[in-house]
Amino acid sequence: MARGSVFKQLESVYISISAIKRHLISRIDRVDSKIDDCVDNTAATRDEVSEIRGKVRTFGENVQSVHLVVQSLETKIRRNEGRQNETNYGVGKLVAFVRSIIETSRAKEQIEAPPSSSSRAALELPSVASSAQRPLHGAVSASGLKELGGISDVVEVSRESSPQVSNAVSHLRTEEP
Repeated sequence: MARGSVFKQLESVYISISAIKRHLISRIDRVDSKIDDCVDNTAATRDEVSEIRGKVRTFGENVQSVHLVVQSLETKIRRNEGRQNETNYGVGKLVAFVRSIIETSRAKEQIEAPPSSSSRAALELPSVASSAQRPLHGAVSASGLKELGGISDVVEVSRESSPQVSNAVSHLRTEEP
């Protein structure tokens, strides 16, 4: 009997060990599954991070490219503004020069001609002359410069009325660099 009792106890221990073994194997399988999921998630995350880094790098390169284009455009705009200012200054000097010639011509003609209503009307500039006094800061068009408010008309009228203006304009053209 003692032998039968020891046998039953050993059988009971064996059954318990088998149950614990199944339980531990089941838990180990779940842990393995979770580890596999973590490995898969880690690999997917690594791939996503690599993809995002590539996109960020491309975006950074695009931003840098746009920045360089903007800098280039700023430089070109500044250069064109400088040229525009020089042109406006030159046109202003030309207008002042033509006005002084016209005034000198008027003064000479008034001194030489007897005062009469018909000669006085011939000395006055047409209404286009008032448009030449407009400011030059808005004188830009697609081709570079606008007509600058009738200045060319004033010069043409002045040329017809005074050979001095014609000579002065020709003289200015030959002095240009």
